Amino acid sequence: MIAFKEFGNRLLDQDISCFEVRNQDWEALLADEYFFHRPPILLHDQEPIMYQAQIDRWQRWRFNTTSFDDRIIVLHSEKNSKELDLFCKDINAVPCHWFSNGALAVYWFQDALWNLRYRIDRPKTPRLHYKFSCLNRLITHQRLYRPIFSRLLMDVVDNNRLRLSCSMKDPVDGIKANQFDFPRKYSKLFDGFDLDHPILINIDADDTDDGQIINNSFNVSREYFDNVFCHIATETLFIDKTLHLTEKSLRAFVNKRPMLLLGPRHSLSYLKSYGFQTWGDFWDESYDDIEDPWQRMEAVLEIVKTLNAMSLDDMEKMLDKMKPILDHNFRHFFIEFPDRIINELITNMNSAISTAKSREPNGWMLNRIKELSDARFDGLMNGLIVDEFSNKEIYDSIKQGDKTKMDFNLARVLLLEMGFDKKSSKEEILARLKIILD
Repeated sequence: MIAFKEFGNRLLDQDISCFEVRNQDWEALLADEYFFHRPPILLHDQEPIMYQAQIDRWQRWRFNTTSFDDRIIVLHSEKNSKELDLFCKDINAVPCHWFSNGALAVYWFQDALWNLRYRIDRPKTPRLHYKFSCLNRLITHQRLYRPIFSRLLMDVVDNNRLRLSCSMKDPVDGIKANQFDFPRKYSKLFDGFDLDHPILINIDADDTDDGQIINNSFNVSREYFDNVFCHIATETLFIDKTLHLTEKSLRAFVNKRPMLLLGPRHSLSYLKSYGFQTWGDFWDESYDDIEDPWQRMEAVLEIVKTLNAMSLDDMEKMLDKMKPILDHNFRHFFIEFPDRIINELITNMNSAISTAKSREPNGWMLNRIKELSDARFDGLMNGLIVDEFSNKEIYDSIKQGDKTKMDFNLARVLLLEMGFDKKSSKEEILARLKIILD
């Protein structure tokens, strides 16, 4: 597990390489003949679960990994998620939430500390030259709003005062911005627009490859903040109610800049729950409560219009007034935020483990042992040949109503993988399995 605990204490020391991966005694783990038959912890905590589009794949995964014990724990990073709820119901999983992308961001953005510590000759933050920055790459699925917002932003802000990047053709899927199903009022935005090349306004050439925007998630992108007043963060999820935030919502904190956040409803409230401060004293943040995503986007655009009317000098004065908030967010991100994340993980994981342990194991191999007659079970365990079949062959045969391959493989697993004696009775093996699984 990533060791956060030393992070805050070592922040201001000379040694700030504060993320360490603790070595695991893998030989000891693998010496446990039951290791691969114990219930898994599924790490699905960096991206939202899309269960309904992948039901068969998930059902097969469950079959392959829960032969004796199906008390699965799924580590996730989303809230208000129907997909997660359905997944946990169908897969019989116990959910465990933590802010995993917050942990990744702390790791990725620690270069900001090196900049502050070792670049003593770094000049004072340069005077503002740009009013807003907004960085976008992928545009498929819920991200389809990004090219729409980018085009609207271009019409509102003088392009000489804007740093903007946005793909017009998704660099992964190849789908173009005008091929999405979005509200009719935006249908003319891309008429006559070059959809083969991204929007690049005051963006460094190093951030593109072969004309397309590269993935810079791990980069703190300080050069895009130093002389910019406000960053507009465009999150991965935006349209539905699932609340899931990434490093995009945290980058402004590290760069000591205010932020307008285009994300799911209550995204700002989510960040506040982790101890960050936002900018409600400087502009109306009630957009965070708007349920309709397109109305929420338009509300953010209205704030942009209001701020855009200010001069750069006035924006610099506003930054000075914001300094207590900006300094708090920076220090909180590196000192207290990691502890909040790890404490959340420990608390929620302990709760999930307790919930899982309160359930009875219900793996398909365990159930098959229980339903086999004593004679059939003894015959399998004492067979001269124990055939091995792939999980796919077994899964497919069971779906067709034939459990013969399962029975042969069950005997092979008990004898060869788990070390049971073929002379042991079914009752003896079930009693031993109960001790192992408890």
